[in-house]
Amino acid sequence: MKRTCGASWPLLAGSILLFMQPAVAAEIVNQSATTVDERLTQIAQVALVEITNIQVEETADGFRLRLETTGELAAPETSITGNAAIADIPNAVLNLSDGEDFLSSAPFSGIALINVANLSDNRVGITITGTDAPPTIDISTGATGLTVSATAGDPTAQTPDDSIRIVVTGEQEGYFVPDASTATRTDTPLRDVPQSIQVIPRQVIEDQQATSIEQVLENAAGVTFLGNVDGQGINFAIRGFDNAPVLRDGFRLLGFAGGAVAPEVANLERVEVLRGPASVLYGQVEPGGLINLVSKRPLSEPYYNLQLQGGNRNFVSPSIDLSGPLTADGRVLYRLNALYRQEDKLIGI
Repeated sequence: MKRTCGASWPLLAGSILLFMQPAVAAEIVNQSATTVDERLTQIAQVALVEITNIQVEETADGFRLRLETTGELAAPETSITGNAAIADIPNAVLNLSDGEDFLSSAPFSGIALINVANLSDNRVGITITGTDAPPTIDISTGATGLTVSATAGDPTAQTPDDSIRIVVTGEQEGYFVPDASTATRTDTPLRDVPQSIQVIPRQVIEDQQATSIEQVLENAAGVTFLGNVDGQGINFAIRGFDNAPVLRDGFRLLGFAGGAVAPEVANLERVEVLRGPASVLYGQVEPGGLINLVSKRPLSEPYYNLQLQGGNRNFVSPSIDLSGPLTADGRVLYRLNALYRQEDKLIGI
């Protein structure tokens, strides 16, 4: 995975930014000050260098990590910890356009992770973790940037007898979803939303091989399925209030509880359940809560999936899921979900 952050330029409004060499800045800070205010004034004169863009490109023997800055960075301190090569840049701050740290997982052969993040005391840390051995890095600085050239380490190289190497590996099951859009109508981290929200991700739907909304919502606490009529319209109760509204991507499905056909799960990315009076954000609804069906989004990388489900009462359900870019520059994307389902109706007396 590669992520390239676009450049961002600081807005100057009636102020002048002064960039000094690290040696000069250190000399100013180390001078004796008679009062606390004088010392704070000296520290404020030391201008931080902003890292505004990060790019990763492959080379013949490894890769090159380029950091674009607003001034010249000080020479970083490097160290090796386990399979990771670490560079600690002083007097710097990471200021990317998306406001997040830079993270690239398994970008090249022999490299498990590239991470650039803000540290305490106005420092930026670069961590390049090898798959089987620490990578070899070479760092060069310029007037407006820093370049890290890296090659994958040799796993056959001998390590010191007194060293201990711990390797932790694992796979993410996809059950954890950090963001939800139902409570605020924007993709907001769940930790920042005070309302009660439960998210049922796509991985749960696939693992259970769910074929209906009621099967998916069996995973939601406080949600009760009250039945349907010949598969036409279904009724849910949340916290004891029936006829809970069902939304598709934040828009209410009118007539869902009546003669409308129940929505499919094949084209759903996740299901979000918002409980409590906060559901009035979507209009006049019962105070128990509401259900929001989030559709799959087009993907920037080609994706093709063919699935066939079968069961008793002659149940058969083939489906396809196709996605990817439509143009060479990847600005236009598409996603196609198609499904056919056949099942003998169960007739009770």
